[in-house]
Amino acid sequence: MSFTLVYAGTRQPLHEGMRVYAVEIGDDAAPRLPAVLIEVGGGGAAGAVSKLRFPRGVLAEAKFEPKDGAKVQVIAVSSKQDFGSHKEAYHALRRCPALSFADGRVPAVAVAGVRPDTLAPPLDVKSHVLRFRALAKDGDELLSSAMALHDAGTGPVLAYPRWGAPAVRCGEMAAMKVFARRGSSVHFDVEAQEGSAWKVVGSVSAAVTNQQASASWLVPRDLLPAAKSAGEESTPGKKLRLNAMAEFEHLLSASCDLLPPPAPRVSNPRWARDAGGQPVFEAGGEVEMLADAAGLDGKKVKFSLEAEAGGNWSAAGEATVEVKGGQARGRVAVKQAQAAGKQAAPPRPKLRFKAELV
Repeated sequence: MSFTLVYAGTRQPLHEGMRVYAVEIGDDAAPRLPAVLIEVGGGGAAGAVSKLRFPRGVLAEAKFEPKDGAKVQVIAVSSKQDFGSHKEAYHALRRCPALSFADGRVPAVAVAGVRPDTLAPPLDVKSHVLRFRALAKDGDELLSSAMALHDAGTGPVLAYPRWGAPAVRCGEMAAMKVFARRGSSVHFDVEAQEGSAWKVVGSVSAAVTNQQASASWLVPRDLLPAAKSAGEESTPGKKLRLNAMAEFEHLLSASCDLLPPPAPRVSNPRWARDAGGQPVFEAGGEVEMLADAAGLDGKKVKFSLEAEAGGNWSAAGEATVEVKGGQARGRVAVKQAQAAGKQAAPPRPKLRFKAELV
């Protein structure tokens, strides 16, 4: 069967010397016959036809002889830009929209095909040449064009300045790093975002070791007001970024979140002790308890004392005191157990306590 190969959407014949890849498909868009390669002759006439090995599982003996109304996928490429393999050409063919054969004309979608430098490196290149291959899960595969690598000279000094964590907290240490191709030291300016502007809030320098500079910086506690609750402690108050500098070059990092200082809280509950390091306990009298409460001067702390008897703990008294100088100090009277005999000293009870902000 003879037919003419034309540009899709027109009656203009394909140019002589082009190559056409074609496959007949059914209503479900699945190939019915093997794909073919057709050499284009003068006036768009079909020349030599050869079968591809794709797709597998169809009738290999069948010929490409579409009837009027048949659905086809057809692409045309210049012979100078033909695909690197039949497999690559077939995958490109299957991305073509469905076309209709009519009046003895096979419409073809002209594609760019493969650039010459995909198969051969650029001329007069003395350095490395790279290309890449893209593979899809369904087996689709394409090869990129080639790219020559040229010596860029000394190149930039710095690369990839970064924080050690996505968030840093006021009053704590923050780590920072940057790659440095050469040089002995790198200077970091730490900038905080103030509206649409950035303001320097600190700086630190670091030595270059193994082409990397690493530094630690104590985040000022007063960059943000302290959190008022535990929930606010994880809410960022502003952004910080790094400006790494070396050899008249500077490079900005991505920003990280700045978290507020932790909410003031009672900590380090302990017994008051005498000069010998023993807990202060007056027989038949009081015990003295301490707790740290930095930033809570004027607030109230409640000490709840418990005593153990027979393996069970029960309330033994409480005291609510005002925090002074970042510390809370409370005293509670303790009932002492009876002595076993007239000469025996009364046993000291087992005690524990809890300190909490009220």
